[in-house]
Amino acid sequence: MGDERKMTIASEQRPLLSVVVPCFRAMGTLPALLESLELQTIGRDNFEIIIVDDGSDDGTCDYLAAQPAIRLVRQERRGPGEARNVGFAMAAAELVLYLDADLVASPSLLEAHLLHHRQNPHLAATGGSVAPARSYPLLSWGLVDHLCSWFNAYPDFDHGGEPEYLPSLNFCVKKGDLLAVGGIAWQDGLTVTGEDVVFCYALHRAGLAIAFVPEAVVYHRDRETMAGYLRHMFRWGEHAPSVRGTYRDLKYSFLFPPSRGRLLVTIPVIVLGYTWFLWYSWAKVRPLAVTLALPQIFLGRLAYAWGVWQGMVLASRGAGSSRLITEIDRG
Repeated sequence: MGDERKMTIASEQRPLLSVVVPCFRAMGTLPALLESLELQTIGRDNFEIIIVDDGSDDGTCDYLAAQPAIRLVRQERRGPGEARNVGFAMAAAELVLYLDADLVASPSLLEAHLLHHRQNPHLAATGGSVAPARSYPLLSWGLVDHLCSWFNAYPDFDHGGEPEYLPSLNFCVKKGDLLAVGGIAWQDGLTVTGEDVVFCYALHRAGLAIAFVPEAVVYHRDRETMAGYLRHMFRWGEHAPSVRGTYRDLKYSFLFPPSRGRLLVTIPVIVLGYTWFLWYSWAKVRPLAVTLALPQIFLGRLAYAWGVWQGMVLASRGAGSSRLITEIDRG
């Protein structure tokens, strides 16, 4: 950015962006994220950083307490969703950017979100793209985990319209728009996944628009072992019945019927259909990588399907999803 533009931004009364980061036992990753935020092109004076520690016991709080340029909040272990809600309530800026603690931000990340909101004032939220933190070799578990996790948020992807949802780890909302519809809260709970799907579902139901911003890039540390990858896929599947199985007008909700008998019919589609979907999603940008990884992707889909079955059992016992939309006092 030029000097004239920097001066215009710096003259504003409050920060342009509030960066909210939920964290739990993040000593291994959080310093790299904070270092990357210090290098943002919009200048450090134009944004605040709010860290909500979710009950860490690994020295994360001691490290953060020694960082003078952040706002630190500590809470008992309540999950990343509730940590985001706390950060939202504290945010001084109109734009609130949620980041996860295991990322590195590209230098223009904040600028990309800010400019897209300024150029498209009708938007309530923007989601950025996710690139791997390092170059993974073909057939590595880190590459497979990345292919299976970020098929809807790769920088080279074109959504061709408004996406159904975008990942919560790089997601920027307009605070006034959310408050105007009574407040939209992130799901709480310690083991919730799919909260970004539910949150974007709530935005759509409220008539609010979201957009993918490919140039708003973060670099994510993916799971580099077979066990880590399979656990990740299992957990996603485990919570699918409480997400797509609960909100029936979401895409592919028919794959998660309310009875286990009907689920036996859809599980082959979940495994084979999702394997094909992942291959198709990546075929234009990473054709060799995704084709070679098909056996590993298929194995992950089996773990996902097993998670779906277990999630159905939990849901039948009343251990399903928590809230979707909560009207709360943002203060």
